[in-house]
Amino acid sequence: MKIREYIQVKPTGGAAPDPAVICPANGYIDPTDPAQVEEAGLINNPFTPENGWFLITEFQNNSPSTTTFDPAITANSGEYVWTLGDGSTIFGSSFSHQYPTTATRKVKLFGKGPCTITSINLYNDSLVGVVDLSHSAFSSLTSVDLSSNSLLTSVLFPASISGILNNLSIYYTGIVGTLDLSMFTNFTSTASLSLYSNLSLTGVTFAGSVSGILKYLYMYANSNFGYVNLSNLNTSLSYLQWILNNNGWNAAIVNQTLSVIDSISVSGFLGQKIYIGGTNAAPDSSSGGFDGIAAKNSLIAKGFTVN
Repeated sequence: MKIREYIQVKPTGGAAPDPAVICPANGYIDPTDPAQVEEAGLINNPFTPENGWFLITEFQNNSPSTTTFDPAITANSGEYVWTLGDGSTIFGSSFSHQYPTTATRKVKLFGKGPCTITSINLYNDSLVGVVDLSHSAFSSLTSVDLSSNSLLTSVLFPASISGILNNLSIYYTGIVGTLDLSMFTNFTSTASLSLYSNLSLTGVTFAGSVSGILKYLYMYANSNFGYVNLSNLNTSLSYLQWILNNNGWNAAIVNQTLSVIDSISVSGFLGQKIYIGGTNAAPDSSSGGFDGIAAKNSLIAKGFTVN
């Protein structure tokens, strides 16, 4: 069974929202004409509120015909169906699909019933543009992977997330500007945040108050990165590892970052490491109004390794 969204076009061709006419000669049909619908073997999209379905998210992808498109969600409740932009429809939370040709298509995820999604994995799925995860079905997220999507430019999350985050991976993307993560206020004690090699990313906003600990903070090789306020995070965990190197930071940013980490850290934990070198400037005693050398020495005295 094929499911299409009917498109209105101008007689001269091309999409036209209004005014518009149905143009069967261009391959489009009149959805109000049962004969045309039957002849084409198409039906109207049944995933509507009238049938108990609602749109959870939609995004574009341009998966080549030589690769597999394999999005996946983990859900605690609800029914789910994907429409893949090529007439294919798949029920369930995860699948693998190979498009017959390479093109940019709109993928939609519909839900039915109370829907609670705790994880979404769109790793290397040829995402294009914005991925909107702001629907309330995503308000219990604990794991997100949007990595290795070079044409992904933005991601939107719900204003509030009650889930306890264990993993957030957004690396090798084309995300532009500042990434807002202020809705994530709860971390597990061993949470991981991977934000690296996003060359158009300029910053990250964390919540004003956070519970739990980012044990692994991989925030490096973002060449247009500015200062990121880490003052509301927690470092009280053995074997904590924060990698902040190769962001091209000047001494002022390095000094301030080391001073903030020192201010939220205490001694008594094993194997804690801070990496803040590479293309970043070396700390000094005054740039930006912070003494980075003193902050580094203080962290070392508390048991940190600082490189």
